[in-house]
Amino acid sequence: MSNLAVDALARAPRQLSDPRLRLRDQAMLALLIYAGLRSQEACNVQLRDVDLDGASMTVRQGKGRKARRVPLHSEAHAWLVEYLEEVRCPDGMPAIGSQEEREPLLLGLRLTVPGQPLDAGIKTRIVRKRIKQLGEIAARQLQQEAGETANREQAKQLQHAARQLLRVSPHQLRHSLARRLLLNGAQLVEVQRILGHSRLSTTGMYLLPSETDLQEAMERAAL
Repeated sequence: MSNLAVDALARAPRQLSDPRLRLRDQAMLALLIYAGLRSQEACNVQLRDVDLDGASMTVRQGKGRKARRVPLHSEAHAWLVEYLEEVRCPDGMPAIGSQEEREPLLLGLRLTVPGQPLDAGIKTRIVRKRIKQLGEIAARQLQQEAGETANREQAKQLQHAARQLLRVSPHQLRHSLARRLLLNGAQLVEVQRILGHSRLSTTGMYLLPSETDLQEAMERAAL
C-alpha cells in the first residue's frame, strides 16, 4: 500500500462526528499503522501494556503466544495519549496491580443501546469492519481530490491510492509498515522484532516487490 493511501487512512477518523469514535479509531490505527500489530494483537492490548513514559508498548499475546516490546512512533504516542485522556481513562490511568489495568485498551460502542455506551473490549471482526469503513472514507476523499486537480499524474496517483483503500485490511497495514521500515533503512532483524516474526525468512518476504511496486514499475515503462 502506498504512503499516499496510508496517510489518507490515518486522516479518515477526523471526519467522524462522534469524538469518542474518532479518538478510539485513531488509537486503533496507531496500533495497526505505526506498531504493525495483528488485528487480534490489537484487541488483546491491555491498559497496563501501554508505557507512555517509555514511548513503547508490550504485546503479551503475539502469534505463538510470544511477547514482544514495540516502540511507539511519535504520532501513535500522541494519538494514544489523547484517546486515554479524553475517552478511555479521563480520570487517570488505573492503579498499578489493579484489575482495571488489565482491561482492554480499545473500547467498543454499543450502537443498539440508547446513548451508545462504551464497553471495554473490541473483537477482530469490528477491527476489520472499521478499517474497511475508514478505507472507504479515505478513498472518497482521494477521489474528490483527484477530480479537483489539473495535474494528470497526480490525479492518477490519487485514484490508484483510492483503489488500494477500497480493499484495505489490517494485514495490509502491517505489510505496509514493514515495507516503510525497510525502505527507510531499518535492518531486517529490527523489523523481525517489531512484527514478532519467529523466523527471519518470514520478514524477508517483505523485501519482495509488492503489487504497488509492480504497478508503479509498469506505469514508468509506459510509452
